[in-house]
Amino acid sequence: MRRIANQETPGGGRRIVYEHEWREAFVGEALTLDLGADRQLQGMELYSAELGIVRWSFATGLGEARAWENEDDLAAATSPQSLARHFPTLFIDGRASAAMAPAIVERVLARITGSPLERVLRQAIARPEERITPSSDELRYPPDAPTASGMPAALTFVARLKQRFLT
Repeated sequence: MRRIANQETPGGGRRIVYEHEWREAFVGEALTLDLGADRQLQGMELYSAELGIVRWSFATGLGEARAWENEDDLAAATSPQSLARHFPTLFIDGRASAAMAPAIVERVLARITGSPLERVLRQAIARPEERITPSSDELRYPPDAPTASGMPAALTFVARLKQRFLT
């Protein structure tokens, strides 16, 4: 997964978006984080192209998962006015079973396994009433993503070591 956006939102918060492409221009999994002006995690959206979407919000936790309609759902549409009968496209308007939300979470978090970001998000999901304020390092994924200086974090660390010990 790579971070593709880090934008300021109205009210001084941040929206950070990570995506994993299965192939060029096709997103397989995505993760959107919403931080408040105090950098506290306010919400997240976890997206799987195969399974659907689930949202998490502070104090509420995971919401109901939304699944993609499948071909059987489209064929079962009973209304002749149904758009599904005229436009056989998969829409994200189907409610999913209760087991689908954890499956979506696992599918998306599998893309950041072992990272500080995964640890923080699992903590938030497990305890939605707890205030979580991720650090800049925890939000940097992949870990060698560019820092504010434009250098990957690992290179910035090496540069600091050289400066400290070679000067």
